[in-house]
Amino acid sequence: MGSGSSKKMAPVATRTIETQTDVSNLEDVSSQQSVPGMGFFQARITHGSGTRTLPPTATVTPVTANGQQKPAAGHDGNQQGDLPTPKPPSTSKDQLIANQNYQEMDERARKAAASEANSFDGLNQYLMEGKKETLVAEEKSETVQNGETVATVQDGPQNEAVVVGGTSQGQSEANGETGEVEEPQNTTETSTTHQDAVTATTAETLQEDVERQIEEAKATQAKIDMQQQMSKKRQQLSLQEKLEARKRKRQENVQRQEEKRARAELEEKQGTVDLGQQSQVTDVKETRGQTEGKTVRFADDPGTAVNVGEQHQDVIIPSASEEPVLKGVDRHAEIKKAEEAAPLMPKMPVTKKESVYRKEDISLFKDLEDHAVSLALVKPKTTDTFATLMEVLLIHDLSDLEKVRMIFHWVTAQNLNEMTFGDDVEDDSPAGYLKAIKEERQTYATLFERLCSAAGLHSKTVHGYMKGVRYNPDHHFEGPGDRHRGTWNAVLVDGEWRLIDCHWGSRHVTGDDQVSVDQLTTVYKYEEFYFLTDPEQLIDTHFPDQPEWQLLDKTLSLADFEAGVKCWPLFYKLHASLASHKSGMLHTENGTVELRVGFQKEDFTKVRFSYRLKTKDRVNTVDGVDLNRYVLQETMEDHESFTVQIPADGRYLIEIYGGEDTGDKEQTETSNVCLYMIVCESAKQNCTPFPECPIARGPGRDVVKAGMTPLSHKEAVIKTETGQVEIKFRKPGDLDFRQNLYKVKCEETEFAGFAVNVLKGDEVTFHVRTPKKGTYGLIIYSKDGTEEENKFSQLCYYVIVCEKDPDGIVPFPKAANQQFGPVKPQFSKLGLVQSENADYHLKTDNGEVNIGLKVTNDKLVFKHILSSRAEEGKEGLDQYVFRQTVDSNVSMLFRPPHAGEYSLALYAGTGAELKNVVNYFITCDKPRENVQPFPPIGDAGWGPVLPPFSDIGLSLEAPKTAYITGENGEATVNLGLSKPVGLRFRMSLHKDGTSENMDQYIFYELGNENGTVKARFPKEGSYKVEMFGKDLSSSSEAVPLVANFFVECTQPLKDATPFPKVVGAKWGPGCRLHEPTSGTLSRDQVVNIKVDVPDAVKVAVKGDSVQLMNKVEGNTWEAKYAIGKAEKSVAVLANFEEGSQKFAGLLEFAVED
Repeated sequence: MGSGSSKKMAPVATRTIETQTDVSNLEDVSSQQSVPGMGFFQARITHGSGTRTLPPTATVTPVTANGQQKPAAGHDGNQQGDLPTPKPPSTSKDQLIANQNYQEMDERARKAAASEANSFDGLNQYLMEGKKETLVAEEKSETVQNGETVATVQDGPQNEAVVVGGTSQGQSEANGETGEVEEPQNTTETSTTHQDAVTATTAETLQEDVERQIEEAKATQAKIDMQQQMSKKRQQLSLQEKLEARKRKRQENVQRQEEKRARAELEEKQGTVDLGQQSQVTDVKETRGQTEGKTVRFADDPGTAVNVGEQHQDVIIPSASEEPVLKGVDRHAEIKKAEEAAPLMPKMPVTKKESVYRKEDISLFKDLEDHAVSLALVKPKTTDTFATLMEVLLIHDLSDLEKVRMIFHWVTAQNLNEMTFGDDVEDDSPAGYLKAIKEERQTYATLFERLCSAAGLHSKTVHGYMKGVRYNPDHHFEGPGDRHRGTWNAVLVDGEWRLIDCHWGSRHVTGDDQVSVDQLTTVYKYEEFYFLTDPEQLIDTHFPDQPEWQLLDKTLSLADFEAGVKCWPLFYKLHASLASHKSGMLHTENGTVELRVGFQKEDFTKVRFSYRLKTKDRVNTVDGVDLNRYVLQETMEDHESFTVQIPADGRYLIEIYGGEDTGDKEQTETSNVCLYMIVCESAKQNCTPFPECPIARGPGRDVVKAGMTPLSHKEAVIKTETGQVEIKFRKPGDLDFRQNLYKVKCEETEFAGFAVNVLKGDEVTFHVRTPKKGTYGLIIYSKDGTEEENKFSQLCYYVIVCEKDPDGIVPFPKAANQQFGPVKPQFSKLGLVQSENADYHLKTDNGEVNIGLKVTNDKLVFKHILSSRAEEGKEGLDQYVFRQTVDSNVSMLFRPPHAGEYSLALYAGTGAELKNVVNYFITCDKPRENVQPFPPIGDAGWGPVLPPFSDIGLSLEAPKTAYITGENGEATVNLGLSKPVGLRFRMSLHKDGTSENMDQYIFYELGNENGTVKARFPKEGSYKVEMFGKDLSSSSEAVPLVANFFVECTQPLKDATPFPKVVGAKWGPGCRLHEPTSGTLSRDQVVNIKVDVPDAVKVAVKGDSVQLMNKVEGNTWEAKYAIGKAEKSVAVLANFEEGSQKFAGLLEFAVED
């Protein structure tokens, strides 16, 4: 792109045409950029026929039998009697049209409508061409007036019906070419013959109908073309209406000003206006004025005069008038004669182009431009002259600026590659000039000058040097034979000279650097910059042979022009500036040079720049390395910096590109901004290329646009000797990040584990480790974290230089996407809430880490995964994390088994599929001694298992944690109940990788609204208590796990005895054990057993024998039971049905010696 550019660009609506036209006078571009307000001009790429004159409406005039024309009814007097008396038709429509060829008629009508016929004769030629006259028989249609036979003409789309001598005969074929009519035949025979013909042609008519439908389908495109032509005509009419309205408004303004001036003069003469005082006006109307002693007469109403005093004096107020528009006139000779009499004197314009646009009325620019372009899309005829072109181009009262703009658009819209010319073209005609341009005998500048003179405008063709295609900054211009020569124009607009280049305003070239100039591709695309270009801007690329046509107050020398920087239109559109070097030639120092391109501070986030470095011969690599990797681009607050290090002696080109930031970096169109040449006589020693980078490095405009602030490193290059870097930003709340460390290409994954990001409150820190000495690239991506489907985009790049080989560098612990913190958007979508200033890089020096999150969704199921690079592949790490969910809070207690770094990932969900919601980066410098894993519980977690725990109506009253410390060898858990439930418990001791059943040391009692769980711990160690439960109203037999409790016993209970064993399902709500509380009984003793059993009919004690218990009060039952010598256990049973002898087990006591 540009001369030799291969820079990728977004698709644009342009038309690419291969051409062999001389391109030495063309500007080279690398890609296309949209021109604000000029998008409509790209409609030029669709060509169609030009505008046409609408055909007049045809009128059929009655004629006599001998062909003489008779006046039509209702015209030129009372002619109504000339027509026959109205009567019902004697034939049906079907009979009338049976033999008519509609396809032929329709085709002639379409041709007539699409033609350029502008007279009745011309229209009639289309309508009557190839027509076969048909005389349709019609009974009793003869009308004789004054002895003459008169023809009547049927109205409608059918052919004419001619009545002769009282009989009508179908004249499908005339007698030769004379048009004579055969003698009349018998009426009855004629009618019968006609009816037979109708019958015989029925099948043929049906076939014709089918063929007509096919023809109508084929004619669809023709109808569309005709509609387009009509649209152009309406567009022109609309433009005329707008111009008329503007003219009337201007006339009204002039009229008001003149009337105001006249009234002021009248008042001054009467003495009603005193010097130094405000005017006093009495009873004066805006459109008609009156005052004493004066007669006021307006020029547009000379017959009106008002006598308002004794002495009378006529005061004539002239009405607004306009200079006649010379339409259809070629004023070339007049203009050239005037220029010979008074040669054109160039002078610097006083106002800038921008000021002209602000001053002039440009509201109709688009309409005028559309009109000019629509005319340009029609190839000029050989008969067209500049006078006829002025007739249709300058359609109304136009200012100089509007005339010039229409001519500019007409010229720039011409596509010579689609035009062919014959030998009959006049040289001094629009077609003649276009032919000469195509044959390289004329230029666009000479055509523009000729058009201006035809329009009555003064213009000058300027010859000189141009920094065009394949221009290099070290080029020396060598006179008339130099390939960088061309022409452009100066035009006098409202008394000031302006500069225009129609060639560069419409044609550019693109192509690969390695193809020759004559193989480059010409692209037709409008460029507004080259219309009325300010002289101080055009001088960057256009140097006239006559210095005065620079139109500068202080002219430049050719040497200054050669030394200047070539700047493209985009340079000025972006309000850029040359912040460092005003010369296009740069010289390195120690193989390095920095150049800067400035921009306005307020445009920091609105513009975007890039570059391309190549050799003078336009080669993109040196020793197989892309030269772009030797450039460090950084974005500062008011300029773009490009630091270039040269790997080998020689001359290099650096092209700077730019564009308006659209917000989508992939779709932002870029094009040339400026060009420099770098001369290196001594290359940089040990020149190391930078990692690849498609955008500017450092925290630039994308960081600012994302609402972020760099807190640590504001420069693009970071140096380290330890191999570790922490880059910190302040960020808005919902951004999500990714990063990658690489050596050459940013897609590399070799060093993926050596860069992570960690969130903390409104900050994000990127931790980077370089495993070896060298230069690395760090790319940071970001996206809006509120939506999962959002794509990550490039945020910024850093260059990290590790100056020494670091010691002990290992990758970071594994984490999803190498990110520590909430995983968006699922973290918030699942109802998790992080605490204020939450930190996700946790460090411990006491061997414990506590983590807490709030949960708003009580249906969530959790799971965690713990990993460590040092323990990679080792199973069971998850058991060092105690995770519980209690009262809408999920907490995790982590006891690292060894020093090092860990990754703790939490997963959550409401179904079978759980998603990673948060990751923690944990560093432990000193672990606890003899750290034991927590007892295994699978994925359920500690504490209530949700939702089963809450589904059966349970709540945890005290303690509010599943982590219980049994300091005195005992523990109690209080539960809340909202419905009757049945519970079961299991308890086990875990130590040194082994487990021991301790079910006999746990006991529970349930009331109607609460329950109590008691446990005794006979040994030191870690205990796991599992609670199972079910809703008693449920018919399901399953009793699922509803809670897990962890008890850490540091001091066991001395002489701890077990509890009675609960047997069966009837030990439920309301059951209570008063005594004995020990589950072990001694032989040869009498023991008092006292229990509460609601709804029991009978309660009994069963050992070797059965003994009924006594009901003492309420639900309390009591009995004294003597334990026999041979008994091993004693059970308490209950009967709940009257008349039944079936007992259910409640409790069981063991019997010991």
